[in-house]
Amino acid sequence: MRVSPASLSLLPCILAIVLVCGCRAHSTSTAANDPAANDPAEARVRVTLDEIAAKAKAAGQTSVTISRGLFNHRVVPNYDEEMKTAYALYVHAEEAVSVPSPDRRSISTWYKFTVLRDVSRAPLPARAIDQPPDKEIPQQLLPVLPNQILVPMVGGVVTIDGVQVRFGDVRQLFVPTKDYLIVVEPAASSEVMVLPAGGEMAFAVADDGDTLSPLGPLQNAHIQDEIQRRYHNSLRALSQDQVTKR
Repeated sequence: MRVSPASLSLLPCILAIVLVCGCRAHSTSTAANDPAANDPAEARVRVTLDEIAAKAKAAGQTSVTISRGLFNHRVVPNYDEEMKTAYALYVHAEEAVSVPSPDRRSISTWYKFTVLRDVSRAPLPARAIDQPPDKEIPQQLLPVLPNQILVPMVGGVVTIDGVQVRFGDVRQLFVPTKDYLIVVEPAASSEVMVLPAGGEMAFAVADDGDTLSPLGPLQNAHIQDEIQRRYHNSLRALSQDQVTKR
């Protein structure tokens, strides 16, 4: 099933919202018992980031944090089941850019990867290079070469009128110049992919080009255990197994 990048800002199970307002610069406060916290439709804030930044600036603040809690990514039963619809790619991280959504009510961080090797059971289809790029793709990441993909994730930091706005999980999951194994699914445009299980099916690849280290030990930790048990956290072993199943 195709997933639009815009829908990433509507991910379910929002746990909390924190707005820094009416307090000293760089401070944060938690909004207790917020009725919007568990409403999937409230993944975006009700006002624009510009309005939030303006209010913070008027209060003499230099930063504001909008915490959307932890997104409850899809639970994956096992690696083989996921690989029936997803693609496993050995990639090199090139760039990371955080930008507001088109409606300026959320922030996403877009990662640009060069695909070093496709280790999927079914190879990733060739991209349609004659299509115009998705309008939501940050201009800084264009052009996207035929051997490159983009992966957006909710969360990030931008500066609006001198105010630093932090939205959701602001950790940079993928570090440029590093290599990773990521499990992705196609989005609406051919150059954009999504991480259906978030960072929980993403692994850092060591400098030896083989050893895998999991990035996100949350509700899909059993997948990471499976990779360790079946492949001893070896990219080569995983790749050989998947190729034999093509």
